[in-house]
Amino acid sequence: MKNLRAKPDISRFHGLAVILAMFAISSGHAADTVHVSCVGNSITDGTGLAGRDTACYPVRLQQMLGPGYDVLNCGVAGATMLKNGNKPYWTFGLAQLAAAMAFEPQVVIIELGTNDSKSSGGVDNWPSHKDEFVGDYEAMVDTFAALTSRPKVWACYPTPAYSTAYLIDSMVLHYEILPKIKTVVLNRGIPLIDLFAAMSNQPSLFADGIHPTAAGYVILARKVFQMLTKDTLTIVQQKNRLEAPQNGAFYQWYWQDKPVAALSGGTGQVLTARDTGLYKVSVGQNATTDDILVSSVVHVGPPDLVSDVSRSADPAVSRSVKGFVRLFRPNGELASSLFVPATTSFERTLPHCSPGVYFAITETSVFKVLIP
Repeated sequence: MKNLRAKPDISRFHGLAVILAMFAISSGHAADTVHVSCVGNSITDGTGLAGRDTACYPVRLQQMLGPGYDVLNCGVAGATMLKNGNKPYWTFGLAQLAAAMAFEPQVVIIELGTNDSKSSGGVDNWPSHKDEFVGDYEAMVDTFAALTSRPKVWACYPTPAYSTAYLIDSMVLHYEILPKIKTVVLNRGIPLIDLFAAMSNQPSLFADGIHPTAAGYVILARKVFQMLTKDTLTIVQQKNRLEAPQNGAFYQWYWQDKPVAALSGGTGQVLTARDTGLYKVSVGQNATTDDILVSSVVHVGPPDLVSDVSRSADPAVSRSVKGFVRLFRPNGELASSLFVPATTSFERTLPHCSPGVYFAITETSVFKVLIP
């Protein structure tokens, strides 16, 4: 497990690109080693923990994951997710952010939000900047997701606060920051580790009410380990019929990384895909936590959309279709796209295609079309 306890002086550097260059050296890691960047505040860093270099959560996680993984501790004491916070991870933790990116991770675990709750003692993170939290969090998710290593980015709920030490506001943390993190998770379709529930009602696991004890770090690391090793969700695909695992607490489907609306079936266990592209699904793990896993991605192509319709016995034209329509040939090739105004019939807007059978796909239906 690598550790960035020593923080380089970054005052002479001009931006993230220069910092990245500082870390851009050959890693020498085996090709099959999974790199894990642990991004966070003092709870990730292990600040103040006796034996921190052998007992903080990234070290414990490394021990649990074993030699096939390489875990990097990129925690920064006091760091906020908010760019306008008193100690933004984006700038105050710039060296650690650069290191987390240069590590070429396949997994990124974000544990931030605790320090964003501060609103007293001359620190004005919340509520003055609370409306910026979701956007700043999504920007960090997008920053890591865009890396060439294409990591899976995990969000964590902060652990509970059992005291007001370090100006942490437990009520803001619980009732405002956690819901905003869940908003990010559902907007971006990323998995969530509910550290808040995992360590609730256990104040003895915290040395000062904020930072875990050595025993608390074991529990924290075990929770992260359990979620990482449960990350095996797959979608059962039968052409354009996509089925998520059963017994989820909730479901949210994504098309091209955009949430599918509930009216289009986006919150059911089974989704009938209405468009070509990449699909995935977020699945709530149980009713007592907000743990969320995200499936691997499946691809739905034109043949998947039209194959079932092609077995219909009688060609037909829908006379009630309005809006955007795409026409596919039986082999799944796109023949034409058109827009049907509300004042015009579908037949009058049909393009000049070669005679034959086509399959029309709208936002809500797929049907057969005969062009004489």
